[in-house]
Amino acid sequence: MEQPKQVFVIEDDNDLNDALVMLLKLAGYDVSTWLNISAFKRREGPPPDVYLIDRQLDQEDGLDLCRELKAGPVTREIPVVIMSANAGIKAASEEAGASAFLPKPFTRKELVSILQSVLTK
Repeated sequence: MEQPKQVFVIEDDNDLNDALVMLLKLAGYDVSTWLNISAFKRREGPPPDVYLIDRQLDQEDGLDLCRELKAGPVTREIPVVIMSANAGIKAASEEAGASAFLPKPFTRKELVSILQSVLTK
């Protein structure tokens, strides 16, 4: 049996974090979450199969984290999906190296479809 794909979620909204964990686990993913970039950077262990990052985190920018991940030798090939309520940052997310952009609000189907898409590229 194949191991579930690991999703790292960086999202500062507790309620949305909880919803993402529930939706992603129901879809068969293994999920780890962080409320901010500082906490995420303190983690240990192997990288995930995909990152799901909110663009506007409290006092932090998810696009900066995306650029950092895409510059790292271990993480550069791992897909990054940027989430935002601001659809106008789609181009900026692509420039930062994101594999996909997920506009908020989104449905479970849209979320799973985007992850499946970036994981099969």
